[in-house]
Amino acid sequence: MKVGKISNTILNRSVFKNINCKNIYKESRLKAGLGASVFKKDAFRGGNRIVMVTESGIEPVIRAYNAVWAKGAVPKAVQVSVILPEKAREIRLKEITADISADCSRLGIDYAGGHTQVSESVQAPVITATCIGEQMDGEISAFTGKDVKPGDVIAVTKWIGIGGIQKIIELSVDKIRDRYTQAVIDRAYGKREFLSIKDEAELISKAGVSYMMPLSTGGIYGGLWNLSEVTGLGIDVDFNKIPVCQEIIEVCEMFDINPYELESGGCLLMTFGKEYDIVRILEDNDIPVSIIGYMQEGNDKIIRNMDEIRFLDMPKCDEVYKIINS
Repeated sequence: MKVGKISNTILNRSVFKNINCKNIYKESRLKAGLGASVFKKDAFRGGNRIVMVTESGIEPVIRAYNAVWAKGAVPKAVQVSVILPEKAREIRLKEITADISADCSRLGIDYAGGHTQVSESVQAPVITATCIGEQMDGEISAFTGKDVKPGDVIAVTKWIGIGGIQKIIELSVDKIRDRYTQAVIDRAYGKREFLSIKDEAELISKAGVSYMMPLSTGGIYGGLWNLSEVTGLGIDVDFNKIPVCQEIIEVCEMFDINPYELESGGCLLMTFGKEYDIVRILEDNDIPVSIIGYMQEGNDKIIRNMDEIRFLDMPKCDEVYKIINS
């Protein structure tokens, strides 16, 4: 199989058909792309639902944390599995756990241990994070795509490519400095805090949003594809309304990377009815937000660029792996 996230077709065919759980809401495990499992209230002692997300790849702790927020839940703790290759030194393990601890402190969640081992089967560290959160109230259907209707607005916060460009700069900063000033690099990289969607998700989860999805692997195009698959509806998106950062575009051009297919952790993709004032709520709280299109009947995934119309392709391997695997 290809490097990167396994396609929704394979997940539905070879993974989800084999899942049979009595303690998880059926709505939270029907399709690939939902991003979390939500446990029934009576699955544990206590009155609130438990939300659990597992992520790997780039920034797995932050990705799992964001996915919990996107399900209308409050993240509480994360457990992390770290598998190291035989050639790894102890100092590398210390660096990994120190970075995880720093992220947890910044995010306000507990680092609740996990599993650590050395394996001859891996060539580089493999890090997997499971974030556990609590869903206080609201219906689970509001965060499974069932409430999305034709005509709902499609919007995204911040700008695309945040997570991917940070990884590219970390891996290739010396090469980038040969072409761009430090000021350009700093503007492209932004802040590590930009990777969290907590502020926007917390503001709009009870303000009429019909679906929320944190962007990550596959970038905005991958997220839009998953949005269509999860909701069973088509999309009509204006390419020129997708928010971009010029400095990110410039660094991407240097490596022949498509920013629209670049890991975009930190962006929140959402849908909501036109009657809800979600844009004003976000803007009043200094969170950039852009309306990029609308949901529509059918399955067509349309991207408009002025007079040109094209159909969205099935997500490919994330562009960031051009750098990671080079």
